[in-house]
Amino acid sequence: MEIIPLKAGKISFPKMGEIHIWKAFSSNKKDGSNCREYGDGKQVSSRGGSGVVSPGRATAARIAALYFEADVSDIVLGVNEGGKPCLECNGRLHFNLSHCGGHLAVAFASEAVGFDMERKGRKADFLGLSRRFFSPDEAIEIEKHGGDLFLEWWTAKEAILKMDGSGLQGGLARVGVDSPGWGRLGREKVGLRRLDWPDFCAHVCTRGEVLEVREFEFRE
Repeated sequence: MEIIPLKAGKISFPKMGEIHIWKAFSSNKKDGSNCREYGDGKQVSSRGGSGVVSPGRATAARIAALYFEADVSDIVLGVNEGGKPCLECNGRLHFNLSHCGGHLAVAFASEAVGFDMERKGRKADFLGLSRRFFSPDEAIEIEKHGGDLFLEWWTAKEAILKMDGSGLQGGLARVGVDSPGWGRLGREKVGLRRLDWPDFCAHVCTRGEVLEVREFEFRE
């Protein structure tokens, strides 16, 4: 894990096939309740809204400023047609974030990227959810293997839909995990990488192959 202070200046842009994951939470269960989302949301420009962005998006903007060697006030956030947050007037850097309770992590890439994480050990009606959102064959597998498999597939599917910009309304049944390193968006093959974190199920997705994932932790 690379630790880079928020005032460290420029860092290299992600290369094609490379994804940067910035963690704003502790993986220590004892510290989980004290995790923070950085930024007050009032120092980042936003178009198409009130001008005040969420703490999570404010964090994404502050990290983006490191790549561009810019002041965070120069970073303008927008949303695409599907409502996905993006950096306006920029084709070099894309981001996607995921919240899990008070926890936050942000993925950056040189192309469209989707990212999702869920805490392991959650209690839920996984079978009922799989019958509602997944294909019949997938629901049968969930019935056999339980909640761990559900969370693996859920985070993979949501990462794919978030990369596409359609979100959950895009339909979880039309996306899936075909083989290690690859997922499916309708008939399109997309790159997919499972992140090996102790307390979280997490996946990141791009349209091309995910060649490398670099993880960062930032501190003020």
